[in-house]
Amino acid sequence: MDNMSYILFICVVGPLLSLLLFMERKGRTAVEFILCGIVCCLFISEVNGLLLNSFNCSTYYFTTSIAPITEEIIKAFPIFCYGFICRLKPKEIIAASFCVGIGFAVMENLIVLSQNFESVNIFWAVIRGFSSGLMHGICSIIAGCCVSFIHKKKKLFVCGSIATMNIVMVYHSMFNYLVQAQNTIINYVGFFLPILTYTIFVIVLFRGKKLKELVKR
Repeated sequence: MDNMSYILFICVVGPLLSLLLFMERKGRTAVEFILCGIVCCLFISEVNGLLLNSFNCSTYYFTTSIAPITEEIIKAFPIFCYGFICRLKPKEIIAASFCVGIGFAVMENLIVLSQNFESVNIFWAVIRGFSSGLMHGICSIIAGCCVSFIHKKKKLFVCGSIATMNIVMVYHSMFNYLVQAQNTIINYVGFFLPILTYTIFVIVLFRGKKLKELVKR
């Protein structure tokens, strides 16, 4: 069905929009960024479809060389806008960034599921949910961390923004390359890469909070 992506989009966004009316500010902001990520995914899926048809290249080349660029640009756009225009605090920028990435991952998983419905299984769901999903969230967190730093150092806006995009694009591309490699061991390295990166982020953030609590005491 040609309109399946839009059907899934409406089914997911409708309940979330109705939820906004009953949420307080912090919770509402998180849902708004998740919705933003969902919209970004739907938009870039259409763009990627047009680019794939325009370029004379294989799906493998497209997913490892072109898609990471287009997807990370569109995901970073709302993060940069909110970080610089709305003057959010670093913690808020990072949390909002993760919400954008997770919203993007949810919509992407639904689109991929609708396109490969007959061939998916539980293992596929675990990989998409805990590996590919985390990968998008991590890329957005990296962008959020860099934006929160650049926010304090205005002179680094241009070079910092370029460096940020390079980091997330390379990480995304590397993940896609690993999970599509013709080697099972390399595939599993790719599967566990986002989980390992996420664990490191959690440990660093947890230790940072503990250190601040000790300093206050």
